[in-house]
Amino acid sequence: MTNFLMNQRSNMIAYSDIRGDDASLDWKKRSQQHARTAGEIMPENSIPLEDRAAIWDLIARYSFAIDSRDVEAVLACYTDEAEFRSADGAMHAQGKAALRAMLTQELPRAKFQNHVMHHNLTTPGVCKDSANGLVSAHVELDYGSGMQIFSARYEDLYARSSGEWRFQRRQITFLNAP
Repeated sequence: MTNFLMNQRSNMIAYSDIRGDDASLDWKKRSQQHARTAGEIMPENSIPLEDRAAIWDLIARYSFAIDSRDVEAVLACYTDEAEFRSADGAMHAQGKAALRAMLTQELPRAKFQNHVMHHNLTTPGVCKDSANGLVSAHVELDYGSGMQIFSARYEDLYARSSGEWRFQRRQITFLNAP
């Protein structure tokens, strides 16, 4: 551990020599400044913990529903006028009727699928009944020719509808798609 810290300190000193300042002496001050700046962008406790938990539950319900191919349970995760799209344009649906049609077509294609959500960053929306989300995930799919694993990112807009958090807009980006 001491060697690691010494190496890190040496790297900081070497880096500070390149930059022309002494980063090794003010790293704590810089991290405190970063924390203040991040706090200004996303105020602490700006979304009540109960709402955060409800949004995380929404994301989990979506994952289990999509993997179970339960179209009605997936649709229950969306507002009536919701939009779903893939960043590459291959999938797009506006409203529940279009979303139902897309799910009915797409879900049976895979012999196996598993959506695993990893990290979730939730930030305040324009009002107390909206929030924004960035969710990292990986998706395991088998269309009959072997398992494919994709890294993915969801960009979400959540809306509280009838007292429940739902997706207003959800966009998936496959980060390592062929």
